[in-house]
Amino acid sequence: MSDVKVVMAAVAMWVGCAFPVAVPWWFGGLVMATAVVGVRANVFIGAALLLGFGLGSSADADYRPLPAQPFDGVVQILSLPDVRTFSERTEVRLPTGDRVYLSVPPGAGSIRSSRAGESWHVSGSIRPADGSRWDRSRHVVGTMSVRSVRRVGSGGLHWQVAAALQDIVERSAQTMPGRSEALYNGLVTGDDRGQGAGQRAIFRAVGLSHVLAVSGQNVAFVVLILHLVVGAVPRLIRPLLICLGLGLFALVTQLEPSVLRATVTAGIGYWAVVMGRHTSGARLLAIAVGCLLGIDPFLAWSLGFQLSVLASFGILVLAPALTSRMRGPVWLRVPMAITVSAQLLVSPLLILTFGPVSLMAVPANLLVGWAVGLVMVWGMSVGLVAGILGGPLGTVLLTPVRPLLWWIDAVARFASQAPPVAVGAATGSIAIAVLVSIAWLPKTGRRLAWVGVAVALVWFGQPARPLVQTLDGGGTVFGHGGPGTVVVLDANADDRVVESLVAAGVGSIELVVVKGTSRRLSVVVRELGSVRSIGTVIAPPQHAVVGAHRLQGDAVVRSAAGPLAVSVQSDRSLEVEVRIPGKR
Repeated sequence: MSDVKVVMAAVAMWVGCAFPVAVPWWFGGLVMATAVVGVRANVFIGAALLLGFGLGSSADADYRPLPAQPFDGVVQILSLPDVRTFSERTEVRLPTGDRVYLSVPPGAGSIRSSRAGESWHVSGSIRPADGSRWDRSRHVVGTMSVRSVRRVGSGGLHWQVAAALQDIVERSAQTMPGRSEALYNGLVTGDDRGQGAGQRAIFRAVGLSHVLAVSGQNVAFVVLILHLVVGAVPRLIRPLLICLGLGLFALVTQLEPSVLRATVTAGIGYWAVVMGRHTSGARLLAIAVGCLLGIDPFLAWSLGFQLSVLASFGILVLAPALTSRMRGPVWLRVPMAITVSAQLLVSPLLILTFGPVSLMAVPANLLVGWAVGLVMVWGMSVGLVAGILGGPLGTVLLTPVRPLLWWIDAVARFASQAPPVAVGAATGSIAIAVLVSIAWLPKTGRRLAWVGVAVALVWFGQPARPLVQTLDGGGTVFGHGGPGTVVVLDANADDRVVESLVAAGVGSIELVVVKGTSRRLSVVVRELGSVRSIGTVIAPPQHAVVGAHRLQGDAVVRSAAGPLAVSVQSDRSLEVEVRIPGKR
C-alpha cells in the first residue's frame, strides 16, 4: 500500500474518532482485516473511518462526569502540578479510577513538590466536569476544590525511578540563575514549575512556548543518545533496549501526548531501520497516529497531539521539498526549511485556537533551534553525570549550557519587544497556501510567490491596535508603549495580565496604577517588570506592593490616550476615572 493511502487512512481514522457515529468498533476492525488480507487500499481507508467512528462513539458512551459530592481520601498524582502565581493544579486519579483536576487555593497546602505516581490525602469537594473536548482529551470527569492536602506515600517502582532521574537532572541545575534553571528543567525534563508568568508570556508571544516544556523534539535526541549507548549490544536486542529507554523517558515527561506520539513513531522507525526496512517518515507517522488513536480515541481532540502531528508532518513532507528549492549553504537551508515547514502546518490551528500569530515565530525558532538541541543532548547525557557528582565538578560540567540558555532567553525577550506583526486567519490561510505551493512551482513562479507572500504579510499583518485595551486577568492599558503608556491593575488582578499585555504588543510602561492592596498584586507588578520596562508604580496608602509609591491624595495622570483621574477611595483602594472623549 502506498504512503499516500496509509496517510489517508490515518486521517480517516482521526475524522472518525473526532466526529463519532454509532458504529460497532468491531465492524470497522473486521472490514479493515478483510481489506488487509485482500490488499484493497480504498476499502482499507473506509475501514479506518468506520473503526474511528466505532472507537470514538464507544469512548463517548463510556465518558461520564462525576456528580457533585464531598471527598476525603487518598488520590494518586498523575502529572507535575501546573504552578501559577496564585494557584496550583494537577490531575489525580481517585480510588475509583476516575481522573479529576485537583485545584489547591492559597492556604489549603501545597502540591508544588509533588511527583507523578505519589499518593496524597485530600479533603475537599468534587463538582462534575463540563465534558468539553479538553476534558475528554484528558479523560477528566470532575474538578476537586481542596481544603487540605498532604503527602502520604510515593508511587510504584517505575514512578520512583522516573522521579529519581528527574531529581538528578534538576539537582545539576540548582546553581544556575533562576530563569536559566527554569528554562533548563523545562527543556530537559518538562518540569515547568519554576517558570514565572513573565517568562511564559514572552516565549508564547513569539511562538517559542514549545521550548519551555518537553516536546516530541526531545525524543529524537533521546534516540540518538540511546543508539550510541546500545551500539555494542547484538543488533536484534537494540530495539528492545531503545523501547525501554523511550518508555522511561515518557514516564519522566509525564506521558505528554506529543511525547507519546514521538515515542511510538521513533520506536517503530528504529525497529524498521534495524530490521533493514526503509520506510518513509510520513508512513511511520501515520502508523503511529493510527496506533495511538486506537488506544485512546480522545487524543483526536488533544491540542498538543494535533500540533505535534502537524509539525512532524510538515517536517517530514514539506521540508525536503523546500530545502531543495532554497538557495544558500546546507547548514542554513535545512534548519530554515524545517522551521518554516513546522510553523506553516501548525499556524492554521494556532490561529483558529488562539487568534493571530506573530511573524517573529519563524526567525525566533531558527535562531534558537540549534541551541535548544545542544541543551537537550547535554542535559540528558552530561546533565545526569553532573547531577550524580554534584558540587563544583557538577557545576563545571554544566558550564557549556549556560551561554546557550542565555542565548535562548535573550532571543525570546528581544523578539517579544519587536514591533508586533501578527497574521490573522484570512491572511495566514492565503500565505500558507502560496508557501506550500512554492515547493512545486517553477523557478519564475517561486520568485513571484515569495514577493506576493512578503507583501501580503507586511501589508495585512499590522493589526489595528486601540489606544485603550482591556487585559485578561483584570487590567487595562492606555497607550501602545513608551511615553504616556499607563497600565491600571484591578484589585483582583492576576498574572494573566502579563501574558495579555505582551500579546497586545505593548512596549515599555511609564506608569502602573495599582487599585488594591493585595499581596498578589506585588507579584503581578514584579512579573510585569520582568518583561517590560516600568517607570513609576503608585498604589493605595496601605499597599503591599514592593517599590510602589503611596498615593495620598487625588491626582490626574496624563496617559497617551488622554487624562486619567486617580482618586483615593480609602487607605486600601484607588479608583480610576477615564476622561477620554467618547469614553465613559
